Amino acid sequence: MARKTTQAEIRASILDMRRIYAEKTDEQFAFWYQRRYRVPASSVLQVIQEQVKKA
Repeated sequence: MARKTTQAEIRASILDMRRIYAEKTDEQFAFWYQRRYRVPASSVLQVIQEQVKKA
């Protein structure tokens, strides 16, 4: 049985992949990530926006 991915792991993955795909806008990246990993685009955008606020 496959192990469930934690929120911390998903957050880290989003931020890691965002660095790799920096040429995409936040919205383009969110929809790409949604299609690839089945994570809602709104959640991806929220993680990105939280990171921008911290920086």
